[in-house]
Amino acid sequence: MNTQITSLVGDMADFQANYFNKKPLFRKNVLPNVAEDVLSLEDMDNLLNLEVVRFPYIKVNLNGTGVPEPGYTKDIKVQGQTVSGVVDPEKLHSLYRAGGTITWASVNQIVPKVRDFTREINRAMRVRTDAVAFLTPAEKKGYPVHHDGVDLFIIQLSGSKKWRLWNIADERRGESASYSEAQLGAPVIEESLKPGDVLYLPYGTPHATEAEGEPSLHLSVMMRPRMWNDLLQESVTRILDQSKFDEYPPLSEESSEAAFQKMTELVEELSSQLRSMDIGEEWERYRESGKKLPGSSTSSVFADSHRIAQLSHATAVVRTNTPYETTQLEDGRVQVLIAGLKFAVSKELGGRLDGIAAGETTSLEKLMPGSDEERGTKMARSLVRAGIFEEAKGA
Repeated sequence: MNTQITSLVGDMADFQANYFNKKPLFRKNVLPNVAEDVLSLEDMDNLLNLEVVRFPYIKVNLNGTGVPEPGYTKDIKVQGQTVSGVVDPEKLHSLYRAGGTITWASVNQIVPKVRDFTREINRAMRVRTDAVAFLTPAEKKGYPVHHDGVDLFIIQLSGSKKWRLWNIADERRGESASYSEAQLGAPVIEESLKPGDVLYLPYGTPHATEAEGEPSLHLSVMMRPRMWNDLLQESVTRILDQSKFDEYPPLSEESSEAAFQKMTELVEELSSQLRSMDIGEEWERYRESGKKLPGSSTSSVFADSHRIAQLSHATAVVRTNTPYETTQLEDGRVQVLIAGLKFAVSKELGGRLDGIAAGETTSLEKLMPGSDEERGTKMARSLVRAGIFEEAKGA
């Protein structure tokens, strides 16, 4: 369990049993350095002045109503091309001074620190995570009472904000909806969030907010629920991707009994595969696919290219679990195919590669005994670049 999710929810077993998808959870001062670590007012100032930030990444709500895009954007020229919808800092400042709440949507797509933060939540919860930052002037209300169709982790970054919460409706709706306070009655929970405080809201929790004596900046990390129908659909889709289901049946009025019989056979085949699937393996597929959802991806190709260039034939490397295919070539060498890349190795090296288990440590010096250092170094870099090996930690 990563330390970040533990800070957000406390004991995970207790969270899942008593709060997850059930009721709100308030945790006080569990992220004391969150503004510095994730997002600060200074970061917001810098972000606002980046000409790459456009609508709809930034929106404004004034007196409970969304401000039309032309009210805070402008056109600029970039390399001779007109770029429209670029945020105009002066216009936005004026709206903020007038009491407008500034919303930065999908800020995890813009600020690397925020993306790192949401990625850790994704890795723990295995759902899509996105982050929205809300900056509200002192003593001003945010959006009217509403609920969101996503679970939320609310992280107070700066200032303080009063939260009022109402009970989740008996019939929960996945989409967002607004309410009147008369419709809901008195709130059941009222909490003032200060920097470092965290609030968990299950999807469908009606809430309203108001900044207190100073401007409030908070981050809402949205976790999009993966319902049972979403998960089971993944299983069904995986099965239906098999070639036996890839046939074009006639759908005219003259459709034959043969088509009906074929459909019966395919439905039975689908049912059979669903009934016989290994539930544990399928559950791990769900968890693995949850890591690959949009909003949390990361890569280090450019940085890795420099690091790989420093490898030598003697560098300790570890076999990854990345699969590859081999083909015998006419000249006696072996062609390796991995992730669309093709390269040839000696028959001896090809055999040794096949004999190395995932997680095993070796070096090209050992795999290519007798080869000169230059040749071994080039092969080490090629195999790491292809993903068959990775540099051993501490190498």
